This record gives sequence, structure tokens and C-alpha cells, in this order.
Amino acid sequence: MDKKDLGTIVAAYALILIVAVFFQAQKFYFWEENMKFSYFKQYLAPLLFEISAKAPKIAKAKACDCHELSEREKKIEETVKVEAPFKVLIVGDSFVNGGVGVELERALLKCTSTQVLRVGKPSTGLARRDYFDWREEIATQLASQQPNVIFAMFGANDGQGIPLDGKKAVYYGTPEWDAKYFSMVNDFMAILGEQPAQIFWIGNPIAKSSDYREKMGRLNSIYASSSAQYKNISFIPLWDTLKDKNGNYADYLPDSKGVMRLARESDGIHVTDFGGIIASKEIISKVRQAIPLACP
Repeated sequence: MDKKDLGTIVAAYALILIVAVFFQAQKFYFWEENMKFSYFKQYLAPLLFEISAKAPKIAKAKACDCHELSEREKKIEETVKVEAPFKVLIVGDSFVNGGVGVELERALLKCTSTQVLRVGKPSTGLARRDYFDWREEIATQLASQQPNVIFAMFGANDGQGIPLDGKKAVYYGTPEWDAKYFSMVNDFMAILGEQPAQIFWIGNPIAKSSDYREKMGRLNSIYASSSAQYKNISFIPLWDTLKDKNGNYADYLPDSKGVMRLARESDGIHVTDFGGIIASKEIISKVRQAIPLACP
């Protein structure tokens, strides 16, 4: 192979890489906040955000026609009373697509008079409506499924800059970001709060990385604060559920027989099937205090 042929091959691979980055830039921008590559974040973030702004939109977001809710609108008059049969909808990001969502669905299907639909979409969240707008998705699911019990879990991809218009953005860690994200969470919860259903918002578990742990703690506080505005939305924390006996993050946790089993994935964020079982037991125990689930 001569140098000319080698140059042609290298140029072809470079072109393929450029096209792939351009068309997937919005998704790559989610990875900018992945703490595995925190050393390079300061260099990658501006570049990826710039490419993301110019890349074709994967999912066109509707302009929000929401208005700021008054205190009266934030509270429904009476707590929704839910009885069997239960039509359950579970929505969220990668935690719902795997681990927590899968095991919660399995556990709920063992309950009598219970149907379950799980909609989990990895790499999505509430912060990047330009990538995927969950307001549109939840409206579609509510209309088609008409559930009376809803579980939601978000946040794994949300601790990042939020694009506004053009090249402007609010960056994570600022008061402006907290206010903007709270507003986006409340937009989504307002849709759920209008439903004749009981809604359970699942918090994120403790994470291995101290930086990512801080993010999830911050997001959990926003979810708890926002859900408290609605009588039919309850926040279920998992932070302590997946800690060890000393109150720390742990990859391995004991099962019912005291045998240590792997509960967390290698990224220190997601959970294994066993971790999902631990989480689902905690979730269902809290849910049964609010609605009459008949589970083994």
C-alpha cells in the first residue's frame, strides 16, 4: 500500500468521524458531564456545545405554552383515591430502561389486578428538550394508556448545561441553573399533577463519584421540593436504600441471607438486577402506604 492509498483511507475515516459527530452531537453533549472524563470537561464542553447548537435536531421540541402556576393551581383540591384494577405507567431514563425500572415492573406484575407499561429512554432527561422532550412523550402515553398509577425517574443525564436560545445556555452549579431546572421539572410535574392518578417520583441513589453524588443530591432536592406542591405526587428517595451499613456508597450489598452480591454497575451510577430488586422492594413498601396494592 503506497502513501497515496493510505492517505485516502485516513481521509475517508476522518470524514466519517466528522459526519458522525455532527449528526450525533446533541447526544454526545450528554457525555460532557460524565465524570469519567472530568479532566477533559473544560476542553470538550465548549466544543460539544457549539457542535450541538449547529447539528440537526433529533427531536423537535414544542414551544412551551406553559405559564407559571399559582399556589392555587399547584394544589389539587383532594388527594386522588386509587383503587384496583391498577394501570401502571413507569417512565424515565436509563434507570427505568434497566435496573430499577425492570425490577419494579417485575415486582408489580406479581400484584393482583395490575397492568404495567414501562417506557425507558436512555440518554434522555428533563434538561435537554432540544434532544428529547418528555412533555410530548408523557402527553402521548397518558392519552393512550390512561394510567391511574405513575412512576417517574429522571436525573442521570440532567446535571449539565441547559441550552436556551441560540448559543446561550445556563450552566450547572449556578443559581440560574437551579431556577431554570426547577421550572422545567415543574412543567413536567404539572402535567402529571392534573391526572386522576397517584404519582410516585423516584429519587436517584447515592453515586460513587463525589462530583456526581453532589449532582444527584442537588437534583433529588429539586424533585422533592417540586413534588411537595402536588397532593397526588409523592417523592420516594433511594439515597439511603443503596448505602452500606456504615452509610456509604457500596458496590456490594447483602441479600436476605446475608450473602454479599453486586448491587451497582461498574460506572458507579446505575444498579444491577440485584440492586434493582433492593430498590423495587423499598419503592413498593412506600407505595403500599398510599394505595391498596395486593402483592406477595
